[in-house]
Amino acid sequence: SFPTRRASDLNTVTGTFRLNSSQQTDQFYLAREFNMKRILSQDGHKLELGRACIKKEYQNSVVISLLWKGIFEYSAKTRSQILFGCASFHVRNTRQAALLHRYFFEKQKYTPDYFSTPTLADKMLDFEAWEAHFKRGLRLDESVEAESLIPGLFKTYLTKGAFLGGEPAWNEEFLCLDFLTILQHENLSHSHWRCSKAGS
Repeated sequence: SFPTRRASDLNTVTGTFRLNSSQQTDQFYLAREFNMKRILSQDGHKLELGRACIKKEYQNSVVISLLWKGIFEYSAKTRSQILFGCASFHVRNTRQAALLHRYFFEKQKYTPDYFSTPTLADKMLDFEAWEAHFKRGLRLDESVEAESLIPGLFKTYLTKGAFLGGEPAWNEEFLCLDFLTILQHENLSHSHWRCSKAGS
């Protein structure tokens, strides 16, 4: 199924998603950014969700839904109970990174089972100082600011039951902030599947 009805679209690859199954490897891309022992020690198979790539003219909700349909089907076939990847945020400074971290903490988006600290090479300078500053609790204007920094697609992941792995890492290669993000397969079973069928 495709987002348009042009005959030329029938054999066109519009988007891809890099997937990495624990049934096939114990080497994961995100292990370069995060200490992932707690996640990898959980029972069941795991599936790493890498970066998506969608042709510019097809970047819409239909193609995204179709990609998620493929992820759902592959995770079911590999019996993957835990899916994980990174959500990238384009922030300007360490203060905003700590602000987001505190915001997600107050929204109870962390769980001890999945805590995964950044590797030393990917820790942000002065992060602990800003984290201590925000520990008093966020003011309303600070919460509003944090919400404005969250990409729309990531807000959708949160509504589908996504959790975060803890303190974010600074990705020097892409100049962005990465939050380790965890989804359980059962949370995809209904919402994403219905959305995918709507685009079929």
